[in-house]
Amino acid sequence: MLLLLHQIVMNGVLVILLLQLLGMIVVPLDKALPDNEIESSVIRSEVEAIIFDKKYLDVFKKLQSNPSCKLKHFICMDSKEDENEVLSLSNLIKKGKELRENGNTSYDEVVIDNTGMTIMLFTSGTTSLAKIVMLSQHNVCSNIYSTGCIAKVTQDDTFLSFLPLHHTYESTTTFLYGLYSGITIAFCDGLRYVSQNLKEYKVTGFVCVPLILEAMYKKIQKGIKEKHLTIPFKILTAISNLLLKCGIDIRRKLFKSVINELGGHLRLVIYGAAPMDKSTIKGLKNIGIELLNGYGLTEASPIVSAENDKYQKPRLCCICFTRC
Repeated sequence: MLLLLHQIVMNGVLVILLLQLLGMIVVPLDKALPDNEIESSVIRSEVEAIIFDKKYLDVFKKLQSNPSCKLKHFICMDSKEDENEVLSLSNLIKKGKELRENGNTSYDEVVIDNTGMTIMLFTSGTTSLAKIVMLSQHNVCSNIYSTGCIAKVTQDDTFLSFLPLHHTYESTTTFLYGLYSGITIAFCDGLRYVSQNLKEYKVTGFVCVPLILEAMYKKIQKGIKEKHLTIPFKILTAISNLLLKCGIDIRRKLFKSVINELGGHLRLVIYGAAPMDKSTIKGLKNIGIELLNGYGLTEASPIVSAENDKYQKPRLCCICFTRC
């Protein structure tokens, strides 16, 4: 069993995929956890190896003296050379390549139990102590397959990833489903750069919590009010909605200037994890951005039910009425 704690997103996702191909159990942790919670997670999960950024070295070295800790192997992501008992990840990759070149086929002979636990997650519970959730590759892959019944994406899509990837919500819905669908995934430079990244990467969709969408919609409303366009905007909305009922969709043409403020290419947003204001849902749909609401939990890998292209109903609740 191997624990993963890192700052750089790309390093983390590549390591997770590698460990899954090796049939190992991975325990991803939140980089923002305080030291005492990191220690608790290491002990409770009984991990034997850790892949981490150098900034966490002192925390894990301190843990070695704890008799309840089973850590044996330390692998540092940003070290170029092995140092004492700490192995360099780049060195391990180099040695692995050499073994392959010399005819070692042990990697090809790895047998994966797709119904056995391959990922252990710490998720918030009703008490102060985080719950442990065990998932298998079958759990996650079946959820990825089912997501195809909900969100229709193509290889031309680019999704922006900015939620934590150690949560199944973002990991399954954006990253893994994105790879499965062949879309481009752009990793956000930080929440303060979301608007900038939407334009830079020509983002067509993303997965988020309602707070992000509500902030975006408030910004749109503020811009319309400042330009004294509230009444014209309402008139155009009424006209476009009337035409939409007749099967004529001109929303994105009428409100092109508004969509340009969101990068110019945004067409689909999947949201969940909390209730969202009904006016925000209707407001964004009125300008031609499709919103799909989903409900789930970590134990379900995580999607349980969701809206799709055909069945949608704006509501304050985050629980949907359809299942694929």
